[in-house]
Formats: sequence, structure tokens, C-alpha cells
Amino acid sequence: MMHHVCSPTEAFALLHFKQSILVSSLRSCWDDIPKTKSWNESRDCCSWDGVTCDMLTGHVIGLDLSCSLLLGTIHPNSSLFQLHHLRTLSLAQNAFISSIPHNIGRLTNLRHLNLSGSFSYSKIPTDISYLSNLVSLELDCDECELDERTFETMLQNFTNLEVVSLYGVNISSSIPVNISSSSLRYVDLGHTNLRGVITESFFLQPELKNLKLGGNDLLKGVLPKIHPSNTLLELDISYTGISGELPDSIGTLSSLNRLNMYGCQLSGRVPDSIGNLTQIRFLDFSNNHFTGHIPSTISKLKQLTYLDISSNSFSGEIPDNFSNLQELHSLYLCNNSFIGLFPSTIVSLTHLQYLDLSNNSLNGTIPSSVFSLPLLFSLSLQHNQFSGVADEFKTCPTLAYLDLSHNQFSGTFPQSLASLTNLSTLELSSNNITVDEGIQITFPSLVVLQLSSCELKDFPHFLTNVKKLQVLDISNNKIRGQIPKWFSGMRWDSLWYLNLSHNSLTGHLQQFHFHNLRLGLRSIVLESADSLRATGFALALWTNAWRALDALGIGDSLRQRSLSITGFKSFSADSGAPIKEISFVGNNSVEYESRCVRRKDLLETLANELPQGAIRYSSKVDSIEESGPLKLVHLADGSTIRTKALIGCDGVNSVVANWLGLQKPVYSRRSAIRGFVEYPENHEQDPMKLKQFVLNKASNVSKELSTVIDRTTLDCISIAQLKLRLPWNVLLGNILKNNVCVVGDALHPMTPDLGQGGCSALEDSVVIAKCLGEALIKPITEQEDDETMNIRKGLEKYAKERRWRSFTFISAAYLSGFIQESDNKIISFLKTTIFGWSHYISYTKNW
Repeated sequence: MMHHVCSPTEAFALLHFKQSILVSSLRSCWDDIPKTKSWNESRDCCSWDGVTCDMLTGHVIGLDLSCSLLLGTIHPNSSLFQLHHLRTLSLAQNAFISSIPHNIGRLTNLRHLNLSGSFSYSKIPTDISYLSNLVSLELDCDECELDERTFETMLQNFTNLEVVSLYGVNISSSIPVNISSSSLRYVDLGHTNLRGVITESFFLQPELKNLKLGGNDLLKGVLPKIHPSNTLLELDISYTGISGELPDSIGTLSSLNRLNMYGCQLSGRVPDSIGNLTQIRFLDFSNNHFTGHIPSTISKLKQLTYLDISSNSFSGEIPDNFSNLQELHSLYLCNNSFIGLFPSTIVSLTHLQYLDLSNNSLNGTIPSSVFSLPLLFSLSLQHNQFSGVADEFKTCPTLAYLDLSHNQFSGTFPQSLASLTNLSTLELSSNNITVDEGIQITFPSLVVLQLSSCELKDFPHFLTNVKKLQVLDISNNKIRGQIPKWFSGMRWDSLWYLNLSHNSLTGHLQQFHFHNLRLGLRSIVLESADSLRATGFALALWTNAWRALDALGIGDSLRQRSLSITGFKSFSADSGAPIKEISFVGNNSVEYESRCVRRKDLLETLANELPQGAIRYSSKVDSIEESGPLKLVHLADGSTIRTKALIGCDGVNSVVANWLGLQKPVYSRRSAIRGFVEYPENHEQDPMKLKQFVLNKASNVSKELSTVIDRTTLDCISIAQLKLRLPWNVLLGNILKNNVCVVGDALHPMTPDLGQGGCSALEDSVVIAKCLGEALIKPITEQEDDETMNIRKGLEKYAKERRWRSFTFISAAYLSGFIQESDNKIISFLKTTIFGWSHYISYTKNW
């Protein structure tokens, strides 16, 4: 018989914990492993995945269940808290729907605790401050709350603390002055709602390597005098209210390799001492109020790979001393007041991929050698005073995006552009250029061509060689006469935006052969994922949603792939007895249509209606700013999109809603676990939404419901914590500002008790399209901002129509859920005897 080293008591505690938690197929990490599946009595628990033992005593001292696909609830009396010898505990990146149990404070021997990404919308218990032996504490959490006093106590009591990461936790505290540990190496308090005035407490830590305070816009004050440090590697104060001048002592951080000051209120000149940061690789000063010249000492930063000083008030000539920055791959100097010539030393940067000098007052010619940079992918030189390219240039196989619009180019279309064989976007609008009829250019990859407001007198004949166009704008030129037959006969199967307006075209409108062409505004859908996401399994759509889908022209197609819901039965959660049955069939007083649709089918059908290329994947919105009538949408990959209007459909945690100033949705203190099961034969009952709830009360439910639960596999379970936007925030808050608005869950996140979350989002889409369409039908005059004004009127009408309806939906859904979940005896009696409200299942027709 094999001798087990592991303590039998602790092995039993681990097995009991395994039985209390489910394993899902919903991935949180790239390398998810269901570690608890290897746990069984036949093996020594010290050999189980994720378990570490003291081989002398047999005690479990380490438990790493990060990225283990765990889901469910950790109860306060969980056997997990019987592992008193634990020194390391990681439950990171799982999907627990409970709050962090207060008994976590019983594990007083813990040295390392990591619960990041597993407990959303949780109140962090005060008992966590009892873990005074902690060396590292990682609690990154979406919308968790930590009491200010507990936070201060932790930093005072944890004398051995080296790592503290509380990203996303709502602390609402000022920066603590008293920090007991002198060993702090890593501090991440980003997006924690820190407030008050920044102090020097963290800057005095002798071992500190990483200090991240970004995303705290209520953190004010000026940067304190920075004490010399050869340990600090990263400083992030982006998106804070820190103001004043950058102290000269910044140059004493000799080991710094990452400095992020994006979006603060810093002003004055950048000190020459910045050149002392010789180890710096990432430097971002953008979106501040810096003035003066770029310090020449920046040429000393030979390790620099990313430099962004855009959207400031820098002036004078750009110093021509970039030749030392040979590691640079991204250079952003846009939206300043630079004058003079194109800095010639930039063309020596052989690793450069992104170069943006737009929105300055640069003049002269663009050196042709910039197009020979071997890795250059994006070149933005728009809104300057360049007169052209100095010489013909050779092929540039990597350049995909080129914007030369709003300059002073003149003469004929540059023939040398033909060598840009990888070009997908070419912007030349607002230049004094013409196109020779005989010019022969082939752009094999060109998708977007903008030639508006130039001096064109004819349709560019080289378009016959451009086969993949999706966007073509030759508006506001001097093209006269009829549209040539060769143009109207072109078969651009991908073209979805064509603008020929503000020319002098005559004759009959030809029949175009552009199958994807749409009328209206050119639009782009930004999707943060790398493919179409279909979270969840199915949703019920009611009459209002089907009317919206009919208006979009896809109702009949989806009906063929949907499941008709003909009624529902409600059951008592206490006794399992049926309470009420409602049928939608044969009810002549009200015409209902309710169908269950797979989310995947709905999303794919909607996506297929969009022009090819209209969805831009891997495009996570990082921030939004205004530039005159335009909105600048900054993406996480470093690119920027300029738009006349921005519609936020980005869900509950909407970046757009946050920019509008809407308060964040609040946790309703309820969660939903949904399951999905298919029956090949006819049946009367569809799966209950709250599988976990029913499992806990399995003894009370009917045999029919137990069968549904049994047939629901674990890979068909999804979890959602139920949130809502407080209805008065929708009624009184900014849901529209300067042609930026929100729709769907970004506007009205609500609890699912009315089944109207998805339905109302579809309503939003139809209403906003109708309002914009009616506004844009009005003729556009020569005024440049007429279209922008018409868009604003359309969005204002949309906001007026949807504000009150959203308020009604959120309020009614919350009230319904409150009644359903109430333990009050009077309300319980009313809901079961009069309203028939309790847990219910739908019964349906066959697929």
C-alpha cells in the first residue's frame, strides 16, 4: 500500500472543496487547465495539480488554482479555510459568483494571496487586514469595493508587503501617508478612485520598482520632488488630475524604462533632465499642456521604442536629432504647433512602424526616403503645409496606411505611389492635385481611397485597376458631364461607400453594379475581440424585438432558426408546486410573439447585413477626445480613428458612457446562472435559467425540472452578475453629448426580469437609424459642418425618444426582480397567489 505524505484531514478538505465548485468550459486564460480534475483519493494530494506540500510535515502549504475554469460560490464555511498551514493561495482568473468570504482572514500564515479576476462586484472583507504576514496581495477586481479604513490598516499592518495590486478596486481613499513596509517593490492602484492630493509617500520607498496610479481622475496636486532612485522601473500617472510642471528631478530615476503621463494636466516645459533616463523604452507625454520645444537631450534615449508627445502645445521646429533612437518603432508628434521642415533624421529609424506628424504646420517637401523605411506600416502627415514628395521613391512593401490629406500638394497624382503595393488606405483629400487620364496605377490591396476637395476634372481612369475598393470619395471636385459607362459598369463587389457629391454631374443616373453599396453614413463597427463574440447561448425575444428585426429586414430569416415560445409555467421556489400557467396561443386580446434565438445566429445574421470590412476586429477603445467637430477615438493598439459621430454599443462597462459622465452601473446583489439544453423530441418545458439555484433546492422541484437540470451539461452554463444603471441616471444624465451617444447595455443595463435587455437594444438600433435617416435626408449645403449638424439633430431626437423608455424598462425590471426575490411574507403571498411570480420555465415548439 502506497504511503501518502499529505495530511488526510487536509486531503479531505481539498476534496470537499472540489465537490463544492463546478468546472466550466468558459475560458479566462489562454492556458486554462481544470486542475481539480486530477484530484482523487487514489493519489497523494501532494501530487495533485496546483497543490504544494511541506514534504516533512505533509501539510498543504501552497494552492495554485489560477486559470482552473472554476465557477460557483465559495461559502464562508468552505473547507478551503481549514487549510491553516497555507502560505500561498492563488484563485486568480476563475469565475466565482460570491463575494470574497470573510473567513479568508483565518489563513493567517498566508504569505502570497492572489484573487485577481475571480470575484467581480464584491465587497472585500475587513478580515483581510488580519493577514499581516502577507508579502504579496493581488486583488485586481472589476467594481469591487474596499473600505478606506481597511485599506489604510492593510498598509500599516502588512510590514513585509512587497507586492500590492488592487487594479479596479473602488477604494475612494486618499493616498496613504503611513506605509509600514519598506520592502514595497510593486504597487498597482490604477482605477481605484484614489482622490485627494498626491503625496511623496510611495516615492520614498527604497525598493520600489513599479508604481501605477493611472485612471484616478480625482487624484490632484503636483508631482512632488522625486528623490533619486536606481530601482524604479515604471511610473504610470496617466488619466489623473495631476498638474503643474514636470520637476527637474524626474531625471534622477536612472533605471526607469516606462513613463506614462497620458491625459494629465501637466504644463510648462519638459526639463532637459529627461535625457538622463537612458534606460527608458516607453515614454508618453500626450494629451497634456506642455509648451516650448522638445528638449534636444531626448536624443540620448537610445533604448526608446515608443514616444508619444501628441496633443500638447509644443512649438518651434522639431529637433533633427532622432538618429540615435534606432530602437524606436512608434513616434507620435501630432496635434501640436510645430513648424519647419520634415525632420530628416527620422528616415534613419529602420525599426519605425508608426509615424504621425499630423495637425501641425510643417512645410516643404516630404523626403522620399521615408517611404523606404523597411518596417513602416502607418504614415500620417495630414493637416500640414507640405507641398509634395521631394523625389520619386521606390517600393515600400509594408506601408498599409498613408494620409497626406489637407496639405498643399499640387500638380498631377504622384505616379510613384504606384510602388506602394501593400497600401490599403490612401487619403489625399484637400490637395490641389489632378489625375492624368493616361496614368496607369495598380493598387492590389487598396480598400479606402479619399480624393475629395481636389482639382479632379474627370473620373480617375486608374480605378479600373483597383479591384478591392470598399470606400471611394471623389466629392467636391470639378468633374463635369455624365458618369462614364466604364465607371458605372465596374464590378466592385466590396464597395459600400461612394461619394460623388458636389461635382457638376449631368444626365441620367446609371445603374451601378456595386452589390454592397449602402446609402447613408460611412460607419465602422469597432469590436475589441479578434472575432465575432457570442457570449451566452440563447435569448428570448419578445414582440417589440421581432418588430425591430422586421424593420431591419432579417426577421423572417431568424424566425426560421428560432424556437417559438407558446407560454410559460411558474413554480413555487419553496414547494416546487405549479402556481400559474399562461399560454400565448389562442389569446385574442393581445398578440404576442416570443421566440428563443441562439445568440450566435442573431449576431451572425446582423453581421452579414453589414458591408464587407465594416467590422474592425481587435479594436479596443482606450480613450476618446474632441478635436473641433470631430471625435478622436484612440484604440489600444495605438491607432486613432476620427469620426463625426460616435455611438457607444460597448456594453455594461462602456468606455463611451464613462466619457459622457454617466455613473457606472451598480450591482443588484443578485447573480444569474443560465443553462441550455436541447431535446430531440417534443416537450413541454424548456430549461430553467437559474440552474444553481434549483440545484440547491433540488428536493423541492418537480421531476420534470430535475430532468432538465440533469440534462444540462457544464459546458452549457454561463454566469452573469446582474447589474443595472440607476434609472434616474438615465433620466437626468448625459446620454448624448456633442454627437456622442450610447445604445443597448451601454445606455440601459437592466436586470433580466422582464426579458427586455436584448429587445430594447434592438429597439434602440431601429430608432437611432430612423432618426439619423430622417435628419440626413435634408439637403446638404456648402457649409462644411452641415452634415455634422444634421447628425446632431438626429441623435438629439433619438435621445429624447429613448430616455423615458429606458427609464421605464430599468425600473420595471428591478421592481419585478425585487418582488420575485423578496422574503417578505406579504410580498411572497402576493407573488405566489395573485401575480404568479416565482421561478418559471417556458414551454416551446420544436426546433
